[in-house]
Amino acid sequence: MSELNKRTSSARRSETSQAKPARSRANAHISGSGAVQTKKTAGAKTALRTQIVRPAQHAKADSAKPVVPVKKTAAPQQKAENRKPERPKKAVDLKTSPIGSKTIRTAKGNKKPAASVRKQAWAIIIKCAVFTIIVSLLIAGYLMVKPSLDASRAQELADNRQAMEALRIVEELERKNYDKDALEAVKMTIADILIDENKLDEAREVLSSINKTEDTRSLTTKLDYHYANSLYAKGEYAQAAQIYYQMQDYLDAGERYYDCRCALAIKAYLDGQVHEEQMPELLAEIPNMAERVQRVASDMTSGQSDEMSAQIKDVFNEEKLKSFELMVDLFSGGEGTAKKGRIAAGYRHTLGLQEDGKVLAAGDNTYGQCNVDEWSDVTQIAAGAYHSVALLKDGTVTAVGDNSQNQLDVGGWTDIVAVAASGYDTIGLKSDGTVVVCGMHADRVSGWHGVTLITGGAYSLGCLYDKGYMMTSHAGAQMKTSVALYDLSVCGNVSAGVTYSGSLVTNIENSPDWTNLVAVEVSSTGILAIDMDGSVLSYFYRESDNVNFDLPSKAVEVASSGTHHVVLAQDGSVYCFGDNEFGQLNTSGWNLLDE
Repeated sequence: MSELNKRTSSARRSETSQAKPARSRANAHISGSGAVQTKKTAGAKTALRTQIVRPAQHAKADSAKPVVPVKKTAAPQQKAENRKPERPKKAVDLKTSPIGSKTIRTAKGNKKPAASVRKQAWAIIIKCAVFTIIVSLLIAGYLMVKPSLDASRAQELADNRQAMEALRIVEELERKNYDKDALEAVKMTIADILIDENKLDEAREVLSSINKTEDTRSLTTKLDYHYANSLYAKGEYAQAAQIYYQMQDYLDAGERYYDCRCALAIKAYLDGQVHEEQMPELLAEIPNMAERVQRVASDMTSGQSDEMSAQIKDVFNEEKLKSFELMVDLFSGGEGTAKKGRIAAGYRHTLGLQEDGKVLAAGDNTYGQCNVDEWSDVTQIAAGAYHSVALLKDGTVTAVGDNSQNQLDVGGWTDIVAVAASGYDTIGLKSDGTVVVCGMHADRVSGWHGVTLITGGAYSLGCLYDKGYMMTSHAGAQMKTSVALYDLSVCGNVSAGVTYSGSLVTNIENSPDWTNLVAVEVSSTGILAIDMDGSVLSYFYRESDNVNFDLPSKAVEVASSGTHHVVLAQDGSVYCFGDNEFGQLNTSGWNLLDE
């Protein structure tokens, strides 16, 4: 037995020595008294494990033969190679642990109760919510105060005379419906700066968006004064004179008005509209006329040709100016002899004033514009598009018809000496030379004063003021004539007048060269006039509108709506021409001059 044990120990040592070289190879198998297998295990280093496989049966103890180790066929390695390596178990982290589990394993393997984890999570959520609320409140607060900050910034820019940048901020605030009243003070400052910088159109636009107050009216007057100065500098003397005349109490506007009159007289002479002997008529009642004319003439010749400068100096020399002064003292503007207001033509109706103060009407009565049967003590009549107006002997006014633009609101008028009407306006001339008006263009004539004649047509009103200079409510109707007028008529953007010498002046191109006129009437279709012989002269813009005014008697007054025309004859008859769709020409039985 001892011998057998010795042999077995020797065999084992022999197997172990033979297995050592094979350990460097993966999965080597050694057969014999025992087989050795090596395997790679998962881990940072490869470790070999040796397993001794005992044979199924031991050699007999009494066998004398040495035990020969049996070499077994190497085990297939595919199975070991295909075996997936085991993943190391990951430690459970608190941050990724499910809150709903009973216990949470931390990175160190410690366990924490789920309630503690949930408490920490809710604390984080609450902190995030509080942070979000604080940020939202800060943003909301900023958005609430930003308009006020912008308004303050706009005022600061305006105070620093950065008007356009301030205006940009104000316009942005207006688009956001910021407090309008809070912005008006800023806009007032901006408008004032723009006026000083001569940006008059921008200033007027700003002022037009502000509620009318005493301050805005003051700024508007300042704007108009600067605008008149710019017109005078550009040689637009007639328009400048109108503006200066309406604000004679503002700064030196009164003096500037007389400068304009001198400039107009000089320009009329240079344009050939008047002769030298007519100059005193234009220069009447101008203070310091000789000195003023020389100064204005000097201003006008600045930058002009030497020939024109010499011509002006020759005509307006000191000696001639003295003679003009003597003639001016004798001159007084005459009043017109052509009486107006005995006939009137509305859009589709006709009015006639009898000498007994009664009024006749014919034509369309849709708006009650022909309901004049009850009128009495009338001294003058006028007709708008769809309304009729009458001046009474006591200086009051009455009106009937369409009142869509408040053109009938004449109930409180007193001390009226003349009336006129446009399409949707009624205007009255007071004895002190001022005017009252109601209707569509009431805000455009409020400053008229010193007026001697009023007139109206479609969408425009006009007047003559001072010594016969014209003003209109429609900028397009303004004539560039420098001559004082005796009569005036307006209609939309068209105007025509008669000079004291009887010549026709108008803003219509290629208009007729009529002379010896006593009255003129313009309409949407043409110009009618009466000359000193009582003939009716006509000029129509289209050939299709021509009318032959063949009258058996001399004409003394004419009126026109554009579509129909009315003539009062010397014998009191009324003749009508044109469209008669509504019976507006049915005046054959009228006699306005019989008592």
